[in-house]
Amino acid sequence: RAVQTRIIDWSAAYPDQRFTPVTNTSLIDYNGAELPIRNLQVTAAGAAGLFGTVVSMEEYPVGLRNIRLINPAIDGGTSPTGALAGYAEDCNIDNCLVTMDFTPGDAAAPPDVYVTGKQYVGGLVGHGKNLEITASAAGLPSLSGTGGAVGGLVGYLEGTFSLEDSYASIDQLSGTPNTAAMLIGSLNGTSGHITHCYAVGNISVDSGEVSGFVGGDCARWYFQDSYCAVTYRDPAGDPLNRSVYGFAQNANQWYCAYLTPDTQTTVLENSGGGP
Repeated sequence: RAVQTRIIDWSAAYPDQRFTPVTNTSLIDYNGAELPIRNLQVTAAGAAGLFGTVVSMEEYPVGLRNIRLINPAIDGGTSPTGALAGYAEDCNIDNCLVTMDFTPGDAAAPPDVYVTGKQYVGGLVGHGKNLEITASAAGLPSLSGTGGAVGGLVGYLEGTFSLEDSYASIDQLSGTPNTAAMLIGSLNGTSGHITHCYAVGNISVDSGEVSGFVGGDCARWYFQDSYCAVTYRDPAGDPLNRSVYGFAQNANQWYCAYLTPDTQTTVLENSGGGP
């Protein structure tokens, strides 16, 4: 078990060095104590993030709690990339936040704040399997991916899952992925649910299937009390030239909505009598 005991400013302490992602198969629990880790800079050929790979080797899931990543710059290689973790399996992620503390365009703004990579890219987690995410968020000016899936919170999610009280806010979600969505780029779980979550921002990808909230065929799962408000415009500001699922493909949703700001229309989607 590990507990963070002080504020960390990576670029101030190590201005000419990139951070090497943590891979610890003995980790049981990391508590960030809501102390900021500022200006983390990662360039990695393998899984990239604060944690490269987090996998539970015990009977119980790994706990990642109360972590604050402020102004990260994460550049992954051909492996999964996320600010918190590139690859996370059998983990409970609670009260973790990836964000910036400036307004883009400010003179004092850091030069680069982003998450980018190939295969699976997410603002919080690149590739997740058997995850429980609660009260967590990613808010970034830029998120991009090549191939695979790119999502504002999680790039690709499989296995069992639970997302509650979490959100993604991405100014520009871009790249050339196979699938893209503002919360989860591609969902391929065996069982799970998403409740009280939202996603906002602009998607400007140059390829692939696009959804406002969650990507992939979502017929097997239910979403409740969640919404997305997403624009679909390319870097030139023109409407994205491809079909878009406003919320999610074939989703079972209760009391969910999506807002299409270009037309100022809110569409409530309800199917079935409840989860």
